Amino acid sequence: MKRQALLTFIVLIFIISGGIICYFQKQKEVQNRVEKVAKLVFENIVVKDYGKAIVEENEIYIPVELIRNYIDSDLELSDDKKRVYINISDKNLELEDKSLTKFVVENGVKINLLTKIEDNIVYIPGKLTSKIFNIDINYIETTKVVTVDRFTEEIKFGKIKEDTVLKLKNNKFSFTIDKLFKNEKVRVFKEYKDWYEVRNKVGHLGFVQRKYIDEFTKKISFNNKLNTKREDFDKSKKINITWEYVYERTPDIKNEDKIDGLDVVSPTWFKISKNGVVINNADINYVKEAHKKGYKIWGVVNNGFDPNITTNILNNEKLKNKVIAQIAFYASLYDLNGINIDFENIYYEDKSAFVKFVEDLTRILKKQNLIVSIDITVPGGSKRWSKVYDREKLAKIVDYIALMAYDEHWATSPKSGSVASIGWVERGIVKTLESVPKEKLLLGVPFYTRIWKETVDENGKIKVTSKAIPIKNVKKIIEENDAVVVWDSKAGQYFATYKKDSAVYKIWIEDAESIKLKLKLAHKYGLKGIASWRKGYEYEEIWEVIKMIKDDKKLL
Repeated sequence: MKRQALLTFIVLIFIISGGIICYFQKQKEVQNRVEKVAKLVFENIVVKDYGKAIVEENEIYIPVELIRNYIDSDLELSDDKKRVYINISDKNLELEDKSLTKFVVENGVKINLLTKIEDNIVYIPGKLTSKIFNIDINYIETTKVVTVDRFTEEIKFGKIKEDTVLKLKNNKFSFTIDKLFKNEKVRVFKEYKDWYEVRNKVGHLGFVQRKYIDEFTKKISFNNKLNTKREDFDKSKKINITWEYVYERTPDIKNEDKIDGLDVVSPTWFKISKNGVVINNADINYVKEAHKKGYKIWGVVNNGFDPNITTNILNNEKLKNKVIAQIAFYASLYDLNGINIDFENIYYEDKSAFVKFVEDLTRILKKQNLIVSIDITVPGGSKRWSKVYDREKLAKIVDYIALMAYDEHWATSPKSGSVASIGWVERGIVKTLESVPKEKLLLGVPFYTRIWKETVDENGKIKVTSKAIPIKNVKKIIEENDAVVVWDSKAGQYFATYKKDSAVYKIWIEDAESIKLKLKLAHKYGLKGIASWRKGYEYEEIWEVIKMIKDDKKLL
């Protein structure tokens, strides 16, 4: 009997010991699970189905499905999932001006943003859209947890009375998730008989006994104003702007050195498409980095160079206002300093309608105190590419006009020649100044040139083709092909030629010397500054030359 009792006791000891060991193993598993899984928390829900948040230096990306399931069920994705569409007209937002807010809402604006796709999960920039969705997003670095909370007028909190623990479930024997210390503040979500469901400062969710908490309510003030009016732009000084070409994704300029003398960067971010949708490729990180470097940002809006889409927009008041409202909203959302209008290839019959569009757009953008500029071609005979611009009327509306003094010989030109010979550029300036005041005119200079290829067909006729290349690549091409280089005084450029595979190649070179001559023209005619197409095609010495526009004495 004693022996049986002893065996029973030993078995019980083993069972109890095993249970204790199992408990602590399970406890460790719970804590490990919290560390590995609870990366994304929406209020009192640990989000597991959509993946983790993506945390970058200036942005936190949130899964689109989280927003769609908990905040805005009307979100739409493009077929390729690269773009998300958000209806703004039903959001509680305020822009720089009350009348501007009303204009945007009344025109039923639906914006679109580029998404980020990783592991088949589609993400949306959270910080950028936090005011749109009326949410607060925070990243807790110590636990690598991202919390997402809706703003409400009142939020319940609790203050811990004395040291205690955060439990996985609302009972004393549940596993412990974390420790809670006296005077620590926790977010309170639900109340159970003797327990509160809470979230602590490091983003862990769990339960704490009621007796350990003093509950209180805090009123929250939500600032729904998207932006404020910009400070006045100093128009008394000469300026230097450059266009940043963006096809879809914007380059990262964080590690770029600041370009001395550069005032404005103008990325090609917005394109008008059919039905009045403005395709948006803007990047808030680019804006922030540019502002850090001291640049202003003028976002480019173009018409896709499609006359059919353009005429539809210009002659439909509803679509026109829809386009203008989208541009104004993006300017506010991305904290732009200005808008650059680049409409090309327009039906001549829309000449007056285009002036009216620019006038209406400028009136709205001035509510944000933005700078408005427009790009025009050198005066010429083409109705769609030159005569469509009523330069005199446009000059009275906008702040600056950029003269695109390049493509003298365009891509499909039947004859080889310079992109911007000095005589052609000067004639373009003189002709433009007949209708545009010099105080508003910027001289556009090319950071590209063309390699012309001339071949002779079976009939003895010369066939000409060309390829645009960055001017920073010209030197290498010349060296690789042992090209003959001479100065062309008439063009104001060096001219290179070489033969290869029964073809003759010609390059009228844009470089520091040719651009310096163009800057002298800007000085000669008292122009307001320089605009260059496009950033990234140049080499360092070019910026040293362009900076001279701000110190006229160095040009003499």
